[in-house]
Amino acid sequence: MIEQQTLVSDAPKNAPAMSPRRRFMAAMVPGALLALTALIVYALLHKNPHPAQAGLNEWATPNIKTATLHRGNIGEYIEAIGTVTPLATVNLYSQVNGQVVAVHYVEGQIVHRGVRGGHIR
Repeated sequence: MIEQQTLVSDAPKNAPAMSPRRRFMAAMVPGALLALTALIVYALLHKNPHPAQAGLNEWATPNIKTATLHRGNIGEYIEAIGTVTPLATVNLYSQVNGQVVAVHYVEGQIVHRGVRGGHIR
């Protein structure tokens, strides 16, 4: 005698079908979890073990070199067309009235705050 097998489903025969939004979410959630896992694994495998190996660090101590001062001409000349811009400019405004009788610096000299620049009578 031949037995017939019947497939039994958990869902009733007249159950409503999944909505398109629900099918979309059912496909996206596992995909998003897989992408997140791949991103975490990639980040862990490509992490630099030491900040010094990463090159220049934002908080790294700058390299400072010193040299002995020598008087002489600068032997480098640049022949080019362009504009030369200074690193900084200073505007001097008069705060007193009088006649300048002495200047205590020369043109191009670096002066610091608090140093007398001249004598006014």
